[in-house]
Amino acid sequence: MTNRTILVFGATGSQGGAVAERLLTDGWSIRAITRDPDKSAAQDLKRKGATVVQADMENRSSILKAMKGVYGVFSVQPLYLDDPQKEVQHGKIVADAAKQFGVSHFVYSSVGGAERDSGIPHFETKWQIENYVRSIDLPFTVLRPVMFMEGFMNFVQLQDQKLMIPAFITPKIKVQMISVQDIGAFAAMAFNQPEEYKGMAIEIAGDERTLSEVAKVFSHAFAVPCEILESAREQFQGERMFEWFETDGYQADIPALRKIHPKLLDLPAWIKKSGWNPVV
Repeated sequence: MTNRTILVFGATGSQGGAVAERLLTDGWSIRAITRDPDKSAAQDLKRKGATVVQADMENRSSILKAMKGVYGVFSVQPLYLDDPQKEVQHGKIVADAAKQFGVSHFVYSSVGGAERDSGIPHFETKWQIENYVRSIDLPFTVLRPVMFMEGFMNFVQLQDQKLMIPAFITPKIKVQMISVQDIGAFAAMAFNQPEEYKGMAIEIAGDERTLSEVAKVFSHAFAVPCEILESAREQFQGERMFEWFETDGYQADIPALRKIHPKLLDLPAWIKKSGWNPVV
């Protein structure tokens, strides 16, 4: 594998970074795409053995140059909430470049539920990209991750020695979640065992809990009370994604996933491994 290179998009972001690090651990040569090679995350990947390449989705020639000679591609695009079709445009640019250079394996990170007519703009864009990848006959694997556990880092707050979780979903309804480390693990499986995963689309999750259960996990892990901030519920109402969580929701088969990836992190294991502590 050291003679084969994987081109990783979003390498300085959460998903791409996790994928790049896992593939480096598995012995692949990594070409990490970034717009800013001087970013600390890019320099960290360089220290770990990745080749950092500057490229920009708005500069098609830079993408083509970066793609030359690679065995595989991990493709993920950022959200453009004000212009969703920009995500589709960028996803197609990456897929077209991979097709042009005859890439052997194209792993695309979509989202859980993309195929289920959710009506959520940034789910629908990923479904468009999925279909485009199929239409140009790339040898692909699609990963459909659910809500990121890392998201809790952004909206759990410490107030008066209590942790507060905004009520983005009714507290008794379960929501599936995954660590970005496990997105890296599943991407690595796809590249390491291509004949098993080519042509597949897999919804991936590591845990499924209600907000009430999440609060109990946090309270135990951080030794402080954790409450659900019901007054925050209004700010999520009317947003299609949060409505969809309650009516449809993610549908990953977690027991089946754990059979092929026994180290799949649940929420308590992720807290321990991540080192995150909102109390300190």
